[in-house]
Amino acid sequence: MWKTPLPGAAKGKEQTMHFAKKLTVLTLAAALLLTGCGTSITGVSLSLPDTMERGTTAAATTEYAYSGATPEQAAAEKLADKLGLSWTSSDPSVVAVSADGTLSAVNAGTAEVALSSADGKLSASGTITVVVSPTALTMPETLTLTVGEEPQSAAATVEPADATDQTVTYSSSDDSIAAVDAAGLVTPVAAGEATITATLGDLEARCTVTVEEMAAEEEAPSESGEATSSGTTAQSGGAASGSTESGAAAQAPAASTAYGAIPFDLAKGSGIWWYIDSSDSAYSAVVENINAYRAAVGVPALTVDSGLSEIAKSRCSSMVDTGLTHDGAQTTEIIGQNASSAQAIVDAWANSTDHYNAMVSTQFTKCGVGCYFNEYGWTYWCVTFG
Repeated sequence: MWKTPLPGAAKGKEQTMHFAKKLTVLTLAAALLLTGCGTSITGVSLSLPDTMERGTTAAATTEYAYSGATPEQAAAEKLADKLGLSWTSSDPSVVAVSADGTLSAVNAGTAEVALSSADGKLSASGTITVVVSPTALTMPETLTLTVGEEPQSAAATVEPADATDQTVTYSSSDDSIAAVDAAGLVTPVAAGEATITATLGDLEARCTVTVEEMAAEEEAPSESGEATSSGTTAQSGGAASGSTESGAAAQAPAASTAYGAIPFDLAKGSGIWWYIDSSDSAYSAVVENINAYRAAVGVPALTVDSGLSEIAKSRCSSMVDTGLTHDGAQTTEIIGQNASSAQAIVDAWANSTDHYNAMVSTQFTKCGVGCYFNEYGWTYWCVTFG
């Protein structure tokens, strides 16, 4: 039998069906939520900077591995919170780390930063090196040295003093004048000017080095070949200091013209003494300069005698061991030391009366030349007469 439903009956059935659908949807959502709750963190890794500049900060980045699908951020954060993760630094005086993973570079050095779970089952770590970059490089603006003197330092100063990189390199614009070693020690080689440059990364500093000739020292000439001393120290281009045996001021009426530099480069790095011979410009320049003084007073020029030159060479070799002395002289001679050119030594002799008189003496018609030198600018000179 069919009954006509009451007006409200259909509506009630419709509501019942709608409620059933809603309940089904909620039940599914709950099931999905319960499935999500089964996800767990199974691993953790860190991304840290390898180096940090002192005084800077950086953020450590964490990544997690999950047992299931990666949850949304909010859910992931809740999972991480449940682990009770904490940050530590092996040396907070080098690298400090806050609770949120902010890194602070405190002092130069190396420290390990770690992130660990409360139960110790999960952890990750990395090493950070804190550096202090150099900001300035300074060195003396000028340095004055004398040929034959001990090396002096032009070492650069790195700022700040505790900069991590202190590897300064040095170079000279002219090693034949001033040589510099890895420690910034400058050796005077020959008269002139050179620039020493210090380099550290992009930083540079420069020092202008002036090398002056050492005043030549001589003994007075001995006609008999025996050692005598005038007590003078001749200076290139000026009068001799002290007094000579005659007590008169030395005369130098003619300026010498041939320079005749000693080839110090040949001796560089050899550690031995070298000598000049007739193939060197300094050898002939000595004779040219002496003859210029002789010509000025109308005295005939001297000629070079190979035998006298061998004696002069032998005398210089002896003085390398004994120092400046007439001991062992075999003929009339004039000697000197530490002049870097033929012109310098002859001009020095010309400013000492006894040496000048020997150079322009009419009783001599020939001469010999000798000179020994080393890489540090030391020289021994001898001219023999006959």
